[in-house]
Parts: sequence; structure tokens; C-alpha cells
Amino acid sequence: MTQTDGMMQQMLKLHNEERKKHNLHPLSLHPKLQQAAQKHALYMREHHILTHKDDQKLASRITDEGYPLAKGTQRENAAKGATEETTDNVFHVWLNSADHMKNILDKDIHDVGFGRASEPSGTWYWCADFAKAQG
Repeated sequence: MTQTDGMMQQMLKLHNEERKKHNLHPLSLHPKLQQAAQKHALYMREHHILTHKDDQKLASRITDEGYPLAKGTQRENAAKGATEETTDNVFHVWLNSADHMKNILDKDIHDVGFGRASEPSGTWYWCADFAKAQG
């Protein structure tokens, strides 16, 4: 297991523990959502910005990776932090934000992908893409 795999598994565990507290089904890691999230983390690093895509662009980014997106189910959380920002820290930042928490606890979401990228300065960019597949 690589460091990135470990980060994804830890982030998934934190999300699913929180969802369980609210009697929600667990999320599954989806490789296509992971690709979309990783590309967005790299985009933010390259442009030195923390940004969320609007719903239409997010949907396109997810479907461009080959994910069979059910219309209107795309969600995204993003974060930017210093070197010492850990998976736990980032998750708790999201947990303490009403909009980010809403995405984490969305009952209609089934899949998730996580990405992160760092600048040489030690700044990290994080992304979580949530969705539900058609069908």
C-alpha cells in the first residue's frame, strides 16, 4: 500500500465513521472519482489556488474520467493547508463547515474519490469528489 493509498483509506474510514453516526450507508472508493479528485488537486497546486468547480464543470470533470454520473449527484470538498495538515485535520475542517458536512452526509451519494497534491513550499491541496452512478 502506498502513502497515497493509505491516505485514501484513512479519509474513507473517517467519512464512513461519520456517516455511520447518522445511520447512512458507507461510501465506496471509486477509481474514476479518485482520478477526477487527483486531477483537481493537481490543478489547484499548479495554479496556487483553492477552488471549487461549479456543478456543470464538476459534472463534466467527473464524466470525462468515465464515471457514469447520475444527473445532479456531483459534490466536491476542497481544502488547502500547510505541511502539518494531516488527513484527520483536513477531515475535521470539512466536518466543521456546514457546506462540506452536507456533502459528507448526503444520503444520495454512494461513491467518493480523494486527491491531494503538494507544492515544494509544503502547501497541500486536497479534494474529495462525491457522486452516485446511474442505474
